[in-house]
Amino acid sequence: MDLLHKFLNIVLLPITLTVLLLFMLPFLFLKFLWSLKRSIYREYVAGKVILITGASSGIGEYVAYEYAKRGARLALVARREDCLRAVADRARKLGSPDVVVVRADVSKVEECKQFVDEIVNYFGRLDHLVNNAGVVQVRLFEEFTQFSDIASVMDINFWGSVYSTHCAVPHLRKSKGKIVVIASTAAWLGTPRLSFYNASKAALISFFETLRTEFGQDIGITIVTPGMVESEMTQGELFSEVEANWIPTETTEGCAKAILDSTCSGDMYLTEPSWMKAGFWVKTFCPEASKAALISFFETLRTEFGQDIGITIVNPRVIESEMTQGDYLSEIQADWFPTETTEGCAKAILDSACNGDTYLTEPSWMKAGFWVKTLCPEVFERCLHSLLVSRPRSSKKD
Repeated sequence: MDLLHKFLNIVLLPITLTVLLLFMLPFLFLKFLWSLKRSIYREYVAGKVILITGASSGIGEYVAYEYAKRGARLALVARREDCLRAVADRARKLGSPDVVVVRADVSKVEECKQFVDEIVNYFGRLDHLVNNAGVVQVRLFEEFTQFSDIASVMDINFWGSVYSTHCAVPHLRKSKGKIVVIASTAAWLGTPRLSFYNASKAALISFFETLRTEFGQDIGITIVTPGMVESEMTQGELFSEVEANWIPTETTEGCAKAILDSTCSGDMYLTEPSWMKAGFWVKTFCPEASKAALISFFETLRTEFGQDIGITIVNPRVIESEMTQGDYLSEIQADWFPTETTEGCAKAILDSACNGDTYLTEPSWMKAGFWVKTLCPEVFERCLHSLLVSRPRSSKKD
């Protein structure tokens, strides 16, 4: 098996990059034609039921107004009922035929189940779920003294979306509906003083990319990574605290319109404003990275610490360990995947850490998957769904 990994380390990444270079232009042309078709045959949301969390202000509020202009029926969820009612009144004036307001805390799983059931019982269906609820804490990592202060960041930003989605999935399957995930460019920019916020948004992206692979064509998922958008989060002292008051902000209304256009076109990703993608590509090529919550968190710490503390982020893949023994690989239908020895992986980790590397992917041929996913996400996720979800499970003999 070590010989196989050595062979793959040498040949797979160059072959993958060569194939990508050869087929990238035709692929982008086909993708352009497909995007034109989707823009022409865009989904009409008039009369459809839209559930929006965190709808009392900011992006959630203006997404509600944009849906209202297009005749959708709305279910607005947030903790501040008075603000929700004001949003609901304006949404009705803008054209929504029916608006329901539900006061709830998305960080509590029982309340998520309750508001999803209440909304479905009232409307009889659910077509779109917009996971928007979020909070932020601005502070350098070393300044935190009570971690209970920042537990709500992950509870609301990540777990709130997980709970709401889990309760809504059966209804979205029936309607062939869509999920809109409001993440953030902070997930891959590693902005200092936002370590836990960045990690929560990176976790959202990774989680919903996985769900998109699991759901296949049954439920559409659009992952939105807004940059600096006018909202309660970016008002007041936030900009000055993260020293980002030089970054131009986009209007909430413009961002909301772009989100709805992208969702109705069936896009997988939206970065708004689109020029923020430049930061992603700079980070991707110098050097390569990934989007998991732990990685985003330590990337932020690396930015905060500077040269004082070195941080090596390791991305091991399928390694011989307790995690990969027994039924693990067969459960995820990846038992055909070549594993690397734990000893070989440990040696590579120590060599990389002693060299002061910022990243290590082990075995290195797994970088090929990263580049396919980055440049051709549609192809990557379709292949994963076919290999790991659509295949019938192998039966075990007693």
